[in-house]
Amino acid sequence: MKERDCLVENVAYLGDQSQLAEELKSDKWRDALSSLGCKWWPILEPKKWNDYSNIDVVIAARSFDGKPYINKPANKLINCWRTGVPAIVTPESSILAEKKSDLDFLLVNSLDEAISAVSKLKSSPDLYANMVSNARERAKDFTVEKGCERFMKFFEEFAFPTYNEWIKLTESQKKTLFWRRCSKLKLDNFKDRTINSLIERFF
Repeated sequence: MKERDCLVENVAYLGDQSQLAEELKSDKWRDALSSLGCKWWPILEPKKWNDYSNIDVVIAARSFDGKPYINKPANKLINCWRTGVPAIVTPESSILAEKKSDLDFLLVNSLDEAISAVSKLKSSPDLYANMVSNARERAKDFTVEKGCERFMKFFEEFAFPTYNEWIKLTESQKKTLFWRRCSKLKLDNFKDRTINSLIERFF
């Protein structure tokens, strides 16, 4: 857990180097943080990813190209909530799906916006404190108990009823259903690849 009140000095990234936006590896980013009285703290060793005690802000940005990364979960954001650390993020689909309040995270689409977001947190102790408080409230939805509840709800309300309906089908109906769902999965994957390709090409 964060233990530094509203101090904004250590701006961290926790994750693999390959998943960090190229702009965040630049001198411009490091120099901008330094001018704000902040330190850039990329934490690349997995064994250290659970220690947020000296982290004041986390930035989670794989790229600034608007790519939704539909296959990536919102783990970094949820970890920030669970540790009470404000998050600066890019518009990944899983992160946007979790949003309930403007205090959930600061959304950025470029390196300049990321720098502005750090500056905003640095100069606005009230905003920082409110984001920390909000994070702790949001974290209540992601406890082990809540996770178990969602897991059981999935089985009770979807998996078991669906299976009970499936076992009543004839073998022919089961095969038809299988191929129909297989075709839909392939079509959905094709749509996702096409959308990502268009985003990379035009944006």
